[in-house]
Amino acid sequence: MCIGGLIYIPDRLGLIRQLEQSNRLAKNEQQFQSLFHHNPDAVFSINTEGKFISVNYIASEYTGYSISELKKMTFDQVISSSDVELARGMFHRSLQGEVHQFEVKIQTKKADHKDLYISTVPIMIGGKIVGVYGIAKDITENNRAEKMIHYLAYHDELTGLPNRRYFNEKLTGLLKQDEPEPFAVLLLDFDRFKRINDLFGHEFGDRVLQAIGERIKQVLNDGFVVARLGGDEFTILVTEEEERVAGLAKQVLESFHQPLLIDNQECLLTASIGISIYPQHGSDAAELLKHADMAMYDVKDKTTNNFAFYIEDMSNQTLHKIILENDLRRAVDENELVVYYQPKINTLLGKVIGFEALVRWQHPNIGLIPPDEFIKAAEETGLIIPIEKWVMKQACEQLKQWHLLYEHELTMAVNLSQRHFNQEDIVCTIHTILEEVGLEPKSLEIEITESMAMFNEEETIEKLYKLRELGLEISMDDFGTGYSSLNYMNKLPINRLKIDRLFIKDITNSSCDLAVVTTIISMARHLELDIIAEGVETEEQLSVLKELECYEVQGYLYSKPKPAIEIEEFMKAYVV
Repeated sequence: MCIGGLIYIPDRLGLIRQLEQSNRLAKNEQQFQSLFHHNPDAVFSINTEGKFISVNYIASEYTGYSISELKKMTFDQVISSSDVELARGMFHRSLQGEVHQFEVKIQTKKADHKDLYISTVPIMIGGKIVGVYGIAKDITENNRAEKMIHYLAYHDELTGLPNRRYFNEKLTGLLKQDEPEPFAVLLLDFDRFKRINDLFGHEFGDRVLQAIGERIKQVLNDGFVVARLGGDEFTILVTEEEERVAGLAKQVLESFHQPLLIDNQECLLTASIGISIYPQHGSDAAELLKHADMAMYDVKDKTTNNFAFYIEDMSNQTLHKIILENDLRRAVDENELVVYYQPKINTLLGKVIGFEALVRWQHPNIGLIPPDEFIKAAEETGLIIPIEKWVMKQACEQLKQWHLLYEHELTMAVNLSQRHFNQEDIVCTIHTILEEVGLEPKSLEIEITESMAMFNEEETIEKLYKLRELGLEISMDDFGTGYSSLNYMNKLPINRLKIDRLFIKDITNSSCDLAVVTTIISMARHLELDIIAEGVETEEQLSVLKELECYEVQGYLYSKPKPAIEIEEFMKAYVV
């Protein structure tokens, strides 16, 4: 083409380049739009005034607002009030050219809340920042899962209380302060809780533990850390003065004077509380917990439903207990155990009708140790089984000798622990001992406790019937201290109820104890059972029992438990 003498030659190469560039821009725009609208996360852009310019469908889904609604809003209108300042700060920093990632909480159109993880970058056009691009990921479920994991790591699943880890970290935190204030560790253990599990099952026991947690929380305000360490052990962290700590311990104990109601059944509990004080009783968490534990067991050994502060003597007592446990193993092998006998009297006939065999430990260094100091250790270590076998054989041999000296109607009562009674071969063991000694089965009486009788009902009744078939007598010891019912008692193949010394002690001045004893005697008559009262120490107690027509007794009024040779002296002076 000729123009005014000039020839125009079209730039075909340039046109091709422009066309390719336009195609690339169109393709990039399509890719951007595809990425924008089909991104699995929320994508948005905001102008310098904070107003949404563009949002994708996910952003609409997250917020509950339509895309058109969002384009009329500023970003801070969807941010939860608690995080508005944080979000605004990040927006302004992005407008200054910075790239940021942060978490915020948004409020949806329905007033729900979501947790978002947002990345923001500045929008640059012609070297100028004109807004902010953002991508937001919904992390609500992730955060919820993390919170749940953290909660479960630091809380007891059964009661919802803080657990041992939580408690230890709180305790360590107090100790790490520059100038730690005095504080106390209270360790609670509920007396005879194992019996609840044994009698009613672990599911019932779990509900009792939940109720315990609720009761403690009702007594103490949120300023105290209450935790469950495991089993029926709970602990309280108290940042109070020692005088105030004693008052709190009393409050907790008194709160359980009111029975817990579990499945419409009343459950009365008592607790033992041990207390250690920082810094007097320890400088680290382990020492404070150890000393609180010692104080708690000191309460259990001496009484129940009480509390005690740690004192140094308790460490010596614990050491003494450990030494006894070790020595007990030797005592069984080296014949340091001896059997004492307590006569049983028929006050109507005025004669001795039998004896109860009771074990004692003649320690070579300490001297005579009563059973309440070593029987528990024997049960825990399993030594109770060989000890009771030995006692039974010794008692049977002694009774056979007394049959030659006195009369064949005398009987011998021997106690069986639950651990021994639960052995599969217990019936065979007793039968073998009787055959080896040559003692008639009717002369031997086996004493079981009320709680033992209620453990594993079917198996217990089956074993008791087998023992009765051998010809043995069965007595229920400590009757009145457990949970047995008249209906259950009627199923048991027993011969005799033994009224616990706990009720005999105050029978002359406690109308309540008198009523309990009267009821037990009435129940025994109804079930056609013999009855004997233990722990009779005064003529006044004996007089009340005679009025109630309970004529079989044993106790210090007649004789303390004595070795065989002293019993023979006793028998010389007594009408047989």
